[in-house]
Amino acid sequence: MLASDPIGYGVPVWPFADTADRAENALLSQVVPAVRSGTALNHAGVEVLRRTQAYGSAFWTLKLQVDGETRCREVAVGLTVSSRRVDC
Repeated sequence: MLASDPIGYGVPVWPFADTADRAENALLSQVVPAVRSGTALNHAGVEVLRRTQAYGSAFWTLKLQVDGETRCREVAVGLTVSSRRVDC
């Protein structure tokens, strides 16, 4: 699990996380306040593909441009924040 998604637990887990993983985690930390408040996201390199509200949490699917890579991540924000990498 860690090797395939080293930031899924909200921190870049060393030694599994590379520089792109750390950059992705830093970008997510900037996105979470917008998800939590439900406001529009105006951030270069982040595209919102889908938004859903359920069970008191917000679920957003994001397309991220990180270190020259395109990555997609599903983010769940409620009392806690969790995420998982998904196919684009």
